[in-house]
Amino acid sequence: MLLSQQYRRLVFFHKYAALLYLLLYSLSMGLFFKLRLYELEYYPLDSYLTKHKIREYGLVRLRGNLGSIREWWMLLLLLIGIGVGLLLFFDTGRKLKQPRAAALLVTLGALIPLLPPYNENVLTRIAVGTGLLFFGALGQWFFNLSSFSKKSPYRKQHSYFDDVR
Repeated sequence: MLLSQQYRRLVFFHKYAALLYLLLYSLSMGLFFKLRLYELEYYPLDSYLTKHKIREYGLVRLRGNLGSIREWWMLLLLLIGIGVGLLLFFDTGRKLKQPRAAALLVTLGALIPLLPPYNENVLTRIAVGTGLLFFGALGQWFFNLSSFSKKSPYRKQHSYFDDVR
């Protein structure tokens, strides 16, 4: 395989891997929320507030465990996101000489829903992780937009398009 073909495949992976993971994550989270999300009614009675722990967990909740994600397919999806983010983080700086902050945001976005404390509602951690994942995927795509242009400040000085076997 020629060096230019390897470089193009590498840039294609780095450009679209985070966006494809974001799309898969969004679809899975939509299905997860459709199946597991519910909302309690609000009654200002102290007995109702303490019985349902509304001050700690809020009104919008997930069925099952309120503090962490227990579904195996969501855990697997988040672990895949951590793997994709770490692969992009280490590969981007080493091979493409581009900023790695966007890949680190993808990693953190997939990691945050798995982190403790488990005594609060997991929905806040999911919201923060989704925001980081969104900005990381868009940043990764943006940094790789100019990988083939001559005006990229991140490109090495020698040409990648030399057809050397």
